[in-house]
Amino acid sequence: MLGMAWSADYPDGENFLQLLYGPNSSPGPNNSNFNNPEYNKLYEQAAVMQDGPERNKIYKKMVALVIEECPMNFNVHRQEYVVTQGWFKNYKRNLTVLNYIKYYRIDAEAKKELKKKL
Repeated sequence: MLGMAWSADYPDGENFLQLLYGPNSSPGPNNSNFNNPEYNKLYEQAAVMQDGPERNKIYKKMVALVIEECPMNFNVHRQEYVVTQGWFKNYKRNLTVLNYIKYYRIDAEAKKELKKKL
């Protein structure tokens, strides 16, 4: 048994489904060494498809296989709460973009006006 965490690197279900693809077994990202031939075949089929309803159907079949065989215990779901000031601009938290701080802006005039009210 082992513990691990995973956050998406890009906004696509494949980012999580590749963690259980058989050929990605250790030392690759498939730390569980899950290797289901049907899952692998579906993964390979979906890997060459464009995003859309057909690929989503395949993803649902893959998830059903994972639920059935339960190679992992999914026991954590992160949540976060953020409070910002009105003078703090361009804050849009995105869990797949980690360099978001470069977009922040401070409205110095609005900050100064708020300080006057305090």
